[in-house]
Amino acid sequence: MGEKKMDRKTFELRNLVEQYYDIQQNRVQAFNRVVSWIRDNLGWEAVVRMQAMKALWPNYDPNDLPIAEDYPKTLEAIQEKYGVVIPELKNPYAWYAERLIKGKGHVEDIENLVWCAGELAKLEERIEERIRNLVQDFQIYTDYLSKIRGIGPVLAAGLISWIAPISRFKNVSKLRAYAGLTAVHYRLKCEKGHKIIATSPREVCPVRVKKGNKIAECGARIVEVKEVPHPPRRVQGYYTMINFKLKTHFWRVGRCFEYQNPRRSYYRYMYDKIKRYYTVKYSGELSKGHIRMRSIIWTVSMFASHLWEVWRRLEGLPVTEPFPIEKLGHTKFIAMTDEESPLCPKWVCSAAQQKHIEEGLAKARGEL
Repeated sequence: MGEKKMDRKTFELRNLVEQYYDIQQNRVQAFNRVVSWIRDNLGWEAVVRMQAMKALWPNYDPNDLPIAEDYPKTLEAIQEKYGVVIPELKNPYAWYAERLIKGKGHVEDIENLVWCAGELAKLEERIEERIRNLVQDFQIYTDYLSKIRGIGPVLAAGLISWIAPISRFKNVSKLRAYAGLTAVHYRLKCEKGHKIIATSPREVCPVRVKKGNKIAECGARIVEVKEVPHPPRRVQGYYTMINFKLKTHFWRVGRCFEYQNPRRSYYRYMYDKIKRYYTVKYSGELSKGHIRMRSIIWTVSMFASHLWEVWRRLEGLPVTEPFPIEKLGHTKFIAMTDEESPLCPKWVCSAAQQKHIEEGLAKARGEL
C-alpha cells in the first residue's frame, strides 16, 4: 500500500500513540515485577492482613499500625473475630501491588521498583491526556468514533493515525487487507528469494529494496504461492505487507466491544449475533476459543467497513459497496452509532433485538 505523506497533526498523533503503548508495556512489566516479589516474598498472609486493615480501618497508616502476634491470618478468622465481611479478591497480589504503587503502603525492599511503576503510570496518564486533547482536532473522532461505545480517545487515535489518509484506500477490501482482517493469507516467494506474507496473491515482488540511490519495489516474478487457512501473523524471515500495529489495534477494539452492554452497544449486539450463528454452524467443528476469535474478526471487519465508508463520505470521496454485497447479494449492515451523530443514524435496540439479547443471555446462563 503506497503511503501518502501525513499532515503534521496526524504525524504527532501517531507518535503519541506509539509512545503511549511503549510506556504502557514498560509499566505493565514493572507492575508484574512488583506482583511477583509480593507473591514470592510476602505471601498470602501479608495480603490478607492489608485487605483486612482496609476493611476495618479505611484510613489506617500501614507503617504505624502495630500487628499483634495473635492477629488472625485467614479471611474467615478475621471475619469471625471482627464481624466484618471482606470480599474475595480475583488477584490478591495485584491488589496489594496497586495499593503500594498508589502510596497506600510501603515495602522498603522494593521501594525503587514501586517508584518506577508509579512514575511510568503517571507518564502513561500524561501521554493519554495529550492524545485526548489532540484527537479533538479530527472530525472523524468528534462526530463518529467518539459516539461508539467501547472506543475511547486512545483507540480512536490509533485508528486515525495508522489509517490516515483514508484517500489511499479506494475500497474497503484494501483497508481490510492492510490491517490483516482476513481469514486466510498467502506466503509468497520471488525469484530473488524474498519471502512475503500478503493477504492476496501477487505476480511481482512488492518488497522495497535499494536500487542505486533510490528505494523501489523489487519487481521480481513470484515463483511460489502458498495459501494458509488462518489470519496472517508474523513469521521469522518473511516480509509482511500488513500493518500489524493496526491489526493489533483492531483486535483491541474488538475486545472493547466484548465488554459493552448488548442493549446499548451496536457492535456488541452484532458480535453476540454472529457468535450465536457461528456456534450453531460450527458446532462440534471449532472450539469456543476459535468461535470467539472468528466472531471478533467478523465484528471488527464490519466496523472497519463502516469506518471506511463514513470517513470517505466525510471527506467527499467516492464510496463503493463491498464485493460480497454488490456481487454476491449479502446483507448490508449500515453504519450506526450508539449516541447521536451528524454522520449516521443512532442505533436503538428494537423489541425483536431485545428478545434476541434476552434469549442469548438465558442460553449463556443455562436456562434454555
